[in-house]
Amino acid sequence: MTIVMRCVRGCPLPGQHLPGCADCYCQCHDGDVWGCGWGCQARHEDCTGCKTAPADYGLLCYRCHGLLCDLLGARESPEGPHGFAWIYDWLSENLDPITRPGGDTIRGGGDEAPVPIRLEVLDCQFLITETLRGWMEAAIESVPHARLSGPETMSAGSVTRWMLAHLTILETGSFAADLVSELDEMAGEAHRCAPWRPAPRILSGVVCPWCHVPALRIPGGEVDVRCGHCGACIDRQQYQMWARYLAEQCKPEARKRAAT
Repeated sequence: MTIVMRCVRGCPLPGQHLPGCADCYCQCHDGDVWGCGWGCQARHEDCTGCKTAPADYGLLCYRCHGLLCDLLGARESPEGPHGFAWIYDWLSENLDPITRPGGDTIRGGGDEAPVPIRLEVLDCQFLITETLRGWMEAAIESVPHARLSGPETMSAGSVTRWMLAHLTILETGSFAADLVSELDEMAGEAHRCAPWRPAPRILSGVVCPWCHVPALRIPGGEVDVRCGHCGACIDRQQYQMWARYLAEQCKPEARKRAAT
C-alpha cells in the first residue's frame, strides 16, 4: 500500500473531495466531481475542495514550494516575483519620507539638522535579516550530522542564497509550515511599508478549470494564475492550454459536433 504524504500546511486540492464530505460527496466517482466519467452533474455550493494536496517537495505541495522559492528569489525578475534580497534593497530606497511620506525623523547630536527617515521601514529591514537568519540557523540545527555553516555575511541576499542552496533541508524540516507562513507574512508587511506590487490582472471571460467559476486572476508581482473562488494555482502554460481549449469549444464547428 502506497502512503501519499500530504502538504503539511493543509493546502486543499481544488475540485477534489474526501469521501466523507457531506456537502459534496458523489457515489458514482468517489468524490472527484470534475473527473466523473458517468455524466454526473453534481456541483458543490460550499466546498470547493477538501482533499489535501500531495507533498511533492518534502513536506510541501507544489503551491507552497513555488511560494517559498519566490520569497527566496529563485524566480527574480524586473516584473516579479521578488525575493527578500530585492525587497530589502527596495526598502532602502524608501527610507526617505520625501519619496514615501509619513515617516519619523532621527536627530543627530548637537545642532545638526534632523535626518529624515521612516522608522517603520528600518524596523522592517531589521525584521527581515533577523528572521532569515533565525530560519537558517534552525535549518542548520535540524541536520547536525551535516556540519553546515552559514555564509560569511548575514545580509538578506547572502542568507537567501544559502537557503536556496539548502532548499531540501528547509522543505523536509518539521518547521516547514511555520517557515513558509512567516516568510509570506513578512513579505506582506514589507509591502505595506513600501508598496511595490502592481494591481492584480483580472482574466475575464475564462472560467477556472476546477470550479468552473470565472474568478481567475494573476496577483500583482506573480506569474501564476490563481482562482479567487477555489484557490487553485495554475501555471502560465497550463492556463494558456486551457484558454485555447475553451476558445475552440466556442467555435460554431465545435458546438455542432457537441450537439450530434
